[in-house]
Amino acid sequence: MWHLGCVLVPGWRTGLVLAVAMTLSMAHAPRASACQCLFEGAVYPAADADGVPRDTVLVTRTDGSGAAVLRDAAGQEVPLEVVVQGEHSMVGVEVLRPVAPLEPLSTYTLTLMGSWPDERSFTTGEGFAAGALPAPALGEVVPQVGAKPMAPEAEWSYSSCDVFQDERLHRIALPQEPVPDEVLFQVVELRVGGEAAPSQRRILLRGEWDQPHALGHQLCLSRAPQFAAGAEVCATVRSYDAAGNGSTASAEVCSQAAGCTLTVGAGSGPGFACAPVGPSEDPGAPAGCGAGGGAGLAGGWLLALLAWFGRRRG
Repeated sequence: MWHLGCVLVPGWRTGLVLAVAMTLSMAHAPRASACQCLFEGAVYPAADADGVPRDTVLVTRTDGSGAAVLRDAAGQEVPLEVVVQGEHSMVGVEVLRPVAPLEPLSTYTLTLMGSWPDERSFTTGEGFAAGALPAPALGEVVPQVGAKPMAPEAEWSYSSCDVFQDERLHRIALPQEPVPDEVLFQVVELRVGGEAAPSQRRILLRGEWDQPHALGHQLCLSRAPQFAAGAEVCATVRSYDAAGNGSTASAEVCSQAAGCTLTVGAGSGPGFACAPVGPSEDPGAPAGCGAGGGAGLAGGWLLALLAWFGRRRG
């Protein structure tokens, strides 16, 4: 079960806006400021980019409600194929590329349709993206899960961007060697709880590994799936360059998920600090994102309804 004091509010050209339902939660103790993730539908290439490789990929955020269309300067549609799809934050990520190399020194326009429309142009260079990439050096997998403390809300604090799954926060650290500059994104495949084959696929976008590699519990970033303390979590990682060329996958690494105690102090902080207490100890928890769950969810539905009316009027 998901408990979110945060709702998706589809935007217009600004893309994806994720807002916290604050309207009916004012009676609760003060916490961090409202969570907002200002996403554009298109991720790569950047708007008005110059010198883009002729074999470039197109990285887009999608909820499956629309399509991506690439057109040349004459308005002719360019055929596209799917490289890979995966999950990221509250939406999916789809990586596309032209079936044939683009023309050199030419301008193209990428248009996204659906809940989060976007449009941007870019200009190609004369060259192509890099070739083979080394397999990621995944040293270990560190899965952790912690439940919300059974303390009065006034005695602790958490970020309004934290997402509780089944009353808990989850994260998986994926420490690696430095990633080559040619890597545009990585795909993480996960097996959880003894699954025979990977059932979860997450996409890590460049910029998300300026900090240590991890799948976390933050609304705006690539998130960890749900798992219980003591469950085995296994991961492999594959790197991709700007042309969609994939490396070989890292060796699969597995570890048992540690049950943790959330030890967040006053103030916003980084979300939570997790001190392992062993897989047999999985603290129970009351309500999720905003301990007055009913009011938080009601506020979320109100904002969602307002967003729907906004789209209808636009």
